[in-house]
Amino acid sequence: MVSILASSFPVQPTDFNAENAPAHPMPDISLTFKNISKTYHLGDQTISALKDVSFSVPAGSIQAVIGESGAGKSTLFKAAATLEAPDSGQVLLNNTDLWQLRGPELQRARFNLGVVFQQLHLLPSKTVHENIALPMVFAGKDPAQITRRVDSLLRWVGLFDRAHHYPKNLSGGQRQRVAIARALANSPGLLLCDEPTSALDPSTTNAILNLIRNARDEFGVTVLIITHEMSVVRQICDRITILENGQRVEDGNLAELRQNPHSHTYARLKDSE
Repeated sequence: MVSILASSFPVQPTDFNAENAPAHPMPDISLTFKNISKTYHLGDQTISALKDVSFSVPAGSIQAVIGESGAGKSTLFKAAATLEAPDSGQVLLNNTDLWQLRGPELQRARFNLGVVFQQLHLLPSKTVHENIALPMVFAGKDPAQITRRVDSLLRWVGLFDRAHHYPKNLSGGQRQRVAIARALANSPGLLLCDEPTSALDPSTTNAILNLIRNARDEFGVTVLIITHEMSVVRQICDRITILENGQRVEDGNLAELRQNPHSHTYARLKDSE
């Protein structure tokens, strides 16, 4: 688990207060997938998880990748988070292909990625404060700087009074807030969220989505959300990419796609709400 967290990092809100938002530079990060393909071999079975997928996430946007189970969403997420290489294609952070980087260059690029995992991956033996500090510890930041940053994030997500609690003592929503705060610890330019609301009640879901939007608005991060929930898309997303059987079948401005959808997936997901 620590090796996963060393490469990228994933807190939720109750009351957002811009005065508590930690200051950091406004990054200008875009994400582009170019001709991404990925095949898995399971015994005699060959599964094409992604087939020549291309699309871009503009800087400063909140974009959803949506699709039904098996569409290829998780595989795409792992490629973007540098957790699993595609068989072919490029994952470009601005103009840099992440999968061509090695050693220190790759590590530096990873510090520009904030990752919120579906399973959160909070370390049970670490306190809330220590979990949020992990990305900065891996980055070799000064201890005093780490303390200031973590305290600032804790205030921002409304968990300053839980700093020395352990994950087992938190609610699901509070654990999600910790995960988001950890993802923002190194002031990344890109925030990757894998099903960030899948196990939350409606009220907590709204709070988490508001926090993600505020992270974009206050910190300037570009956001990519992996989800199967149209309600998430409608609430905070500017753009949407729809995957179907490992292929990109629709991509563009959310308002335009709502007026003129073409894919069966969009219709099914919309009707299931």
